[in-house]
Amino acid sequence: MSFINTVVSVLGRKKSDIPPNPSRRGPDSIAQNSPSGYIPRNILAFRTITKLLSMIQKEPGLPVEDVKLKGNVQRLQLKLTSAFSTLAVIEHEIVAVAHSIDSETLGLIACVPSNDQNPVSSEPLSSRFWLKFCVTQNFRHSDREPTDPVLPEPTIIKAEVLANLGLVGDQAIKQYADECWSNQTVASHLWITSKLLGMKGPDNKKDSNDIFFRLLTHVVATCFPKMLRRLGPRSGSQHFINSLRAVTAFEFNEKLRGAPLEEHITNDQLFMNQFLLHVEDGVLLNKFPILIKQAQTAQLAVDEEEKEKNARLYTEESYMEFHRMLLYLIEAFTASLTALHDIRPPVPPKRRTALPTAATGDFKQQVKKAMLYGYAIQRLAHGAALKMHLKTIESQLRYYNASHPREPQPQKPGKEEEEELDEDVAAVCQSVSDGGVTTSLIDSYINWFRLLVAHFDAVDILIRFVTGPHFQSPTISVNILVAPPVDQTLLPWRELLADSTLLPTDASDKVSNADILEFLDGVLETLPNIKKAIRTCKAKDIPGTIKCLEALADSDVGLASWKKCANEMLVKLRSVPEPSFDETSAKLQSLSESAAFFNALSLFDGRFSGTLHCEAYLASLLAGFVGGEEISAQMQVG
Repeated sequence: MSFINTVVSVLGRKKSDIPPNPSRRGPDSIAQNSPSGYIPRNILAFRTITKLLSMIQKEPGLPVEDVKLKGNVQRLQLKLTSAFSTLAVIEHEIVAVAHSIDSETLGLIACVPSNDQNPVSSEPLSSRFWLKFCVTQNFRHSDREPTDPVLPEPTIIKAEVLANLGLVGDQAIKQYADECWSNQTVASHLWITSKLLGMKGPDNKKDSNDIFFRLLTHVVATCFPKMLRRLGPRSGSQHFINSLRAVTAFEFNEKLRGAPLEEHITNDQLFMNQFLLHVEDGVLLNKFPILIKQAQTAQLAVDEEEKEKNARLYTEESYMEFHRMLLYLIEAFTASLTALHDIRPPVPPKRRTALPTAATGDFKQQVKKAMLYGYAIQRLAHGAALKMHLKTIESQLRYYNASHPREPQPQKPGKEEEEELDEDVAAVCQSVSDGGVTTSLIDSYINWFRLLVAHFDAVDILIRFVTGPHFQSPTISVNILVAPPVDQTLLPWRELLADSTLLPTDASDKVSNADILEFLDGVLETLPNIKKAIRTCKAKDIPGTIKCLEALADSDVGLASWKKCANEMLVKLRSVPEPSFDETSAKLQSLSESAAFFNALSLFDGRFSGTLHCEAYLASLLAGFVGGEEISAQMQVG
C-alpha cells in the first residue's frame, strides 16, 4: 500500500471502525494529556506516521517541472503570497498560503495556537477575499504552558483584537513601529504590518520610501530570529561562507561580463549610491577605498558613455576588493543579527500573553546595522557584479564543493524545535551538492544570497504592490484563526503496525505487518554492535573493533548490507598488520549514517513534538468559505 493511500486510509476511517483509544482504558497504555480529553485513534496513528517519516534520511530532491504561470496576474499572486508568507515567519512558524481573486478587498486569514487570553466570540467573515492567507504558528512544547483556559475549538478573531495593543490612529502605529518593539506575537506583527502597508500621507498618497523604511525597521526588529537562524550552523549557510573564504587568489576576466540586464545594473548603482556613498562604517571606508572611489567617480560622471563605464561595480581595479567586501558584509550582517539576539529584552514569563517589550537604545542601533548590511547584500544579490564575480571564481567554488562534501546534520531525538532545519537553505545546499545538475552552481549561490535577505525582498515586493496601480483597497484586513494547543500523545509504533484496522494489508502482499515488526526488532537488536564498534575504533582498540564487527556479521537478523560491510572491514583488519584507523572509522561512520533511522527508532520516546499544521491549515481554508457558521459544525473527525 502506498504512503498516500495509507494516510487516506488512516484518516478516512469512520468512528465506528476505530477501536477505542487505549489511553482511555488504563495506565498501562499511552498517557493522556489532551486538553480535549479524547483523541481519535486514527489521529494518533497519523501523528505516529508523520513522526516516523520525519526520522527517515532525506534523499536528493526529485526534479520538479517548472510550472508555467498564465500571465502577469498569476505571477503577481505568487509573489504576493510568497512575500506575506515570508514576513509572517518570526522564528519557528510554519506558513501555508492559499489565495483566490474574488473582490477588491485584500484579506488575510492567519492561524495561531490558542494562548492565555480568552478571546471574543467568532465573527462572520466576508465571503469574498482578494487574497486568502493561512498562517500556522509552530506551537513549541518548550514554551510555558498557558495558565488560563484554552480554546477547545478553532475561533476566528480580528488580529487587532488578538494583538490588544491599544493603538489608535496612524501616528500611534508609526511611533510603535519606530520603537522597534521585540517579542511580538504573530497577531501583533501581522496587524502592524498590514496597517503600515495601508498608510497614506497628508496628501492622501502613499510615500513608498517612508513606508519602506518604517516597515523594514519593524520587520527586522521582529523577524531577526529567523534571519539569524538562516545563517546558523545547522542551516547549511556555513558551507557557502567557508567556500567563499577558501577563495584567495583568482584573475579578472572581462569576457565574463556578458550583457547584464538593465535591472541588474540598476541594483549595482543603488548599491553604490545608497550604500557605498552614505555608509558611516569606518572599517568599510578604510578597507575598500577603490570601491568607494569608484562609486564617487560614477556619481560625478557627465556623458552617457562615461556613466555607463563608471557604473560598473566589478572591474579589473576593484575585483579583489569586491570579494573581500562580500565576505565583510556577510560577517557584519551576521554580527548585527547575533547582537540583536544577545541584547534583546528577555522573553516575559508568560510568553504568549505578555505585551511586546520596548527596545533599548543598543537594540535599536543594531536594528539599523542589520538594515544597512542586509540592504547592501540585497542589492548585490540582484545585481550584475555578484553574478560576474561568481563566474570568475566558479572553478574554485566547484573544487571546494567537490573536495568538501557537506556533512549531513543528524537531528537529535526530542530536539526538533530547538534544532529546526531550514528547508530553503537545505534545498540550495542540495543543488550545490549535485554538481549543478538541477541548478547551476552560480544560480545556487545567488539563490543562497537572496535567501539571506528574503525578508528584505518581501518588504520590497509588498510596498511596490500597495503603492502601485494594482492595489486600490483602502485597508488590509487580517483575521486570526486561533487553534487549540497541541498535546503530545501519539500511538506507539509497534502498536501502529500491529493494528490491522489502521494499517491493513492485502492477502496478495508479500510482506505482512508482522514481518515488518520482526525485521525492525531484529535490526534494533544488532544496532548496539555498530555503536560499540565506533567507540572501540576511536580508542584504537583493534581486538574490540573486530569483536563488534564479528557480532554484526554473524547475526541472524539485521540488514544484509551491514553484514557485507562488516565482513569487508574484518578482512582488512585481520590481513593488514597496522590497519588504517582513519579508513575504518570512515566506513563505520558511513555505516552509522545508514542506520540513522533505526537509531532514532530505538530512541522513540512516544511523544508527539510536532504541530497540527494540516488540521489548522484545513480549518483556516474552511473558515474563509463558511462565513459565520461554526467551524466545528463543518468539520468531522474520522
